[in-house]
Amino acid sequence: MSKDDKQRILATNRLLEILRAERNSEDSVESDDSVIDSGVLQSVEGEELQYKSKSETGEAVESDQPLEPSLASLFTDVEPADDSPPAPESVEDAGETTAQEDEQIEKVEETESIEEISPEEEKETITENEELSEEVVDSDEIIDDQEQELDPDVAKLVASIGIESEDEEPASDYSVELKDDLLTKTELQKDEFSAASNELVMPPEFNDSLITYFEEAEEAPDWKYRLKYLQRYFLDNRRKITFYVDGNTIYFLQTLARLKETKIEKVKSYSLPYEYGSHMITGINDLLSHILENEVEEKDKNSAFGAYFSMNTPSKTITIKSPKLKSNELKELVEWNANKNLPFSTESKNLNYRIIKTGLDADTNDVIIGVTETDSVTSIENIFKRNNLKLIYTSTLPILLWKSFIKNYPERDIGSYVIVHIGEARTLVIVVSDHVLQFSRKIALGAQDFYKAVLKKVEVNETGDPLDNTIVKDLLSAYGYPQNLSGLTSTYNIDLNKVTIAIRPVVERIVSELSRTLNYFKNQRADLEWKQLLFDGVAASFPGLLEAVQESIFQQVEILNPMRTGEYILAENNEIRLSDYPNYVMNFALASDEAEDFNVATKNIREKYKYSFRSKITIALLAMMVPVFIFSSLYNSISLSRDQKAIKNKQTELERLAVDTKDYASFLGDIDFINSTNHFLRNDRTYAENQVRVLKLFSSIVPEEIKLTALNFVNAAGLPDSIVTNEFFKEHLEVSGFVNQDKSVADIYLADFILELEKLRHFSEVIILEKNENEFSANSELFFKLRLDLKQ
Repeated sequence: MSKDDKQRILATNRLLEILRAERNSEDSVESDDSVIDSGVLQSVEGEELQYKSKSETGEAVESDQPLEPSLASLFTDVEPADDSPPAPESVEDAGETTAQEDEQIEKVEETESIEEISPEEEKETITENEELSEEVVDSDEIIDDQEQELDPDVAKLVASIGIESEDEEPASDYSVELKDDLLTKTELQKDEFSAASNELVMPPEFNDSLITYFEEAEEAPDWKYRLKYLQRYFLDNRRKITFYVDGNTIYFLQTLARLKETKIEKVKSYSLPYEYGSHMITGINDLLSHILENEVEEKDKNSAFGAYFSMNTPSKTITIKSPKLKSNELKELVEWNANKNLPFSTESKNLNYRIIKTGLDADTNDVIIGVTETDSVTSIENIFKRNNLKLIYTSTLPILLWKSFIKNYPERDIGSYVIVHIGEARTLVIVVSDHVLQFSRKIALGAQDFYKAVLKKVEVNETGDPLDNTIVKDLLSAYGYPQNLSGLTSTYNIDLNKVTIAIRPVVERIVSELSRTLNYFKNQRADLEWKQLLFDGVAASFPGLLEAVQESIFQQVEILNPMRTGEYILAENNEIRLSDYPNYVMNFALASDEAEDFNVATKNIREKYKYSFRSKITIALLAMMVPVFIFSSLYNSISLSRDQKAIKNKQTELERLAVDTKDYASFLGDIDFINSTNHFLRNDRTYAENQVRVLKLFSSIVPEEIKLTALNFVNAAGLPDSIVTNEFFKEHLEVSGFVNQDKSVADIYLADFILELEKLRHFSEVIILEKNENEFSANSELFFKLRLDLKQ
């Protein structure tokens, strides 16, 4: 007999003794012939039931069926108020209990060695146990209360103990909590999985409450749509072809921007090993070349915006606080921070950065720096070139997640949000506070850890067929973390209970790492308060995983929706399910206009794309100006020929006139020219409007005693060079007039008038140029001429 069978028999015997003791307790007490220790459980007012041994109570214990020492030890360790197994009071107590159990097992082994149990006797014992278990009405209530799984035979006995008839009183003073605890202690620890249910379980439906949508308050005006469309037209980025590489999978997305909507032309994923025809592709770059050659049409490549991002490309993203510096000083600061702890050579780096202003009065700015390795980007660019597609854009993972959040969650621009990307090999956690990227941290944990856990612990399905990575990936994509499901999968005949047990440590590790990461960010900035956690990546689509994370870390979770803003339509024969949204977040980020300004490709790629727009605008303007130039040249040539004919006609007329008549005609022509020029200058529209304004101004402040006779504007136009070049010359007004009062008070009225002019905000200084008395009548009048300097 194996050791497991021995332990099973020992546990069964213990439970049978408890059962017999409970059923005979009433008869024993009434007859007084044999009394089980009634002091086992004594109730203390206001406290839980406690065990009192016979040495403590001082009462003699007599019983026809005394409890075994090992069973008595079970009663002493009971703590009904706590469901978890209680810890021993001391190391010595723990050792003693273990020794008693070992002694009991040795007794059983010795008994079996002396008296071997025949197969018939063993069968009769099992049959007797089954007969006892048939009295059970419903055993599910007790089994559900137990945290650990019981053997089927033991479970039946447990149910028979806990079920009583509604009309009968309990057979003993033992509480239900005590029985549960006894059963837990008697249960045998087993490493193997429990028996699987034969019921087939369909994959759970996607929890669409994890995805939210955005509705704009008002639609943008049409001119903005048209301006954006023209910009895309000149930049050749209406059609965008994006590739996102994660592990052995390439996610492909092709979009076409229209006036008010975006058409998703193609969306698909490809995984290694990839088989087509009689060929097998095992390399990720070979798979990329195959997609570019066979899945992208040639007509689309000529005017397409190619974007690429790979989790395997070495990169670095940091955010620093910088004082307000000059451009060259800031560049040096960025270079120094970018070169620190680079995972590749400092000479082989592509660097780009953006300044995020935190406020008008702030002394510092947030500077976000992105760095990628030149050699990795160049090798991918060569693959694009060989397939006639231009690689224009690439970036780093934190920047793409940040830009995707800004684009799709414009209303969440206040507060701190955590974005968690669970990829194939690793997880990235970033913090976006007030739409500014603050922190990022990598965790060495990803979807591959889920696959490895299932392959290692489950290995084969219920029919004995071995599992492989492809089967496990499909299984987790469909069922995820099936902690609330039991039965067999409808496709691969795998016990879901085994899957739950296999990946539970990985889920617990994710929760632990997330908690540590959030605490780390809190230590950096104590004022951070998490509004929400948003997830993306392949593992984020596993059903039940995000719900389990939410229950453990007590934070609201959501799936990052890559199409939350904007209008999207799907082309025929294309499908993107809600559960696939986490897989294509990077593709939509690569295709977004918001990410274009943070390009971390090589310098020559960025410059070509940057200046291509300017060159195309210049060509377009020249194309519009050429007809204007041609038309102007034709018009000028025609006007010139017409004027030349008029001059010849005049010359012909003058030749027929006398000499004196010629001179007189020439004199009249000069006078007409001078008069027309003078008339033009004096009646210039601007000059006339200014005169009217000044006259209106003076009409409101000139008293009745002051009479104005002249108002002139004096400026540099038409004055001698000596005056024009004089640095002390100021444009001014000259005002002439007289005081229509007696000379005794004329100076007072003039002084008051000058004070009124000085109060006006239009003149910087008032100077008296002339002042004299003239007698035209019996009363002499005071004439004056003032200079009013205009404020610059």
